[in-house]
Amino acid sequence: MVLEHIGKIRIMNKVKIRMKRRKISTRLFQICIVTVVLTLFIYLIFTAGFSPGLAPTEEFSWLTTRNLSAFVRPQEETHLASPRPSPCTSPLRLLAVVFSAPANSKARGVIRRTWAHKLHTLPHTATIFILGHSSDPQMHKSVLEEAKEHNDILVEDFNDVYLNLTMKTVFMLKWLSKSCHDAKFVLKVDDDVFVNTEMVWSTLESSHLYSALLKTKDEVQPNGAATSGNVDYAVIGHVMHTVPIRDPASKWYLPVSFYPLNIFPAFTSGTAYIFTGSLVPSLYKCTINTPFINLEDVFLTGLCASTQLGLRLTHNPSFVWRPMAVGGSHTCYFKQSVTVHGSTPEHMEEVFARTQDHHLCDSILFSAMGFASSFIEFVRNIFRV
Repeated sequence: MVLEHIGKIRIMNKVKIRMKRRKISTRLFQICIVTVVLTLFIYLIFTAGFSPGLAPTEEFSWLTTRNLSAFVRPQEETHLASPRPSPCTSPLRLLAVVFSAPANSKARGVIRRTWAHKLHTLPHTATIFILGHSSDPQMHKSVLEEAKEHNDILVEDFNDVYLNLTMKTVFMLKWLSKSCHDAKFVLKVDDDVFVNTEMVWSTLESSHLYSALLKTKDEVQPNGAATSGNVDYAVIGHVMHTVPIRDPASKWYLPVSFYPLNIFPAFTSGTAYIFTGSLVPSLYKCTINTPFINLEDVFLTGLCASTQLGLRLTHNPSFVWRPMAVGGSHTCYFKQSVTVHGSTPEHMEEVFARTQDHHLCDSILFSAMGFASSFIEFVRNIFRV
């Protein structure tokens, strides 16, 4: 009996030793995983800006100065065409400003027939398109004729290329400050973005306004003695937390000479975001006094709004800056989003027609799709793809 009892004790001791070894090995494995993830994260943050970062001479050869007031000319009338009369002759609840390009007449036509047409059925709303001039004289003439026909195009005096989106943003603020300063909300949106007007309106009705002490009159206007006051505001969109891309082959390449830091401040994706008209004077003044960088969303909502003005950004994941990896083409995906980036004119027209039907959406299914897409997006962000 004694020997049998001793044997049982030995077996139990062996089991305990094995269990302890397994616990130790499990903890070591967990520590290794956490270490690898943290190391990868730190590597991405602190080495993003150490690759060669000379500004590509060819792309930025026109940039004689990074002082945007030299291009925007705050004291001058610079528009080559504008809506007459201004759509803001009476106070607007929402003004949609669509960033378009001279060659994108088809996209503008589809927007007029689809979501912009539906938006105008809501009270106190308007839509305009903002463009620069084309280097092709025939195309520029065509744009001016389109502006005259539809009376919804603002053409400003700058060369309309992708690298000049920041300049287009500042020209938008200039026009707003002079011709549409009473708009309560402004939706800035690209012309390849599907807009769900019902969800936009719902976002405005449920938006939380913050308060900040800001300049209440535009200091860059003649005789514009500014005063400070509490301003109720909101900046709503898909808030991004990313690092600069230093690869000159990338569409979003940012030279170190433009921005030497290795991480961006929080900013909203430039594909679509909403801000209150109360912010226009302060944002305009900030952009005039901030050196140019070629990423307009980082420039306006990151460097100006969140960093210099100290404004809070409202994250809304329904502003989709790129289609979901899972279920991104489903009708309910567009019905449940505020905006979705990445539509061709044909696709936008088709999606708009589909979303007008009374289609019941399974929230459980789309929650699962959203979770799967969020995981894929997390992996993409880690590996910068």
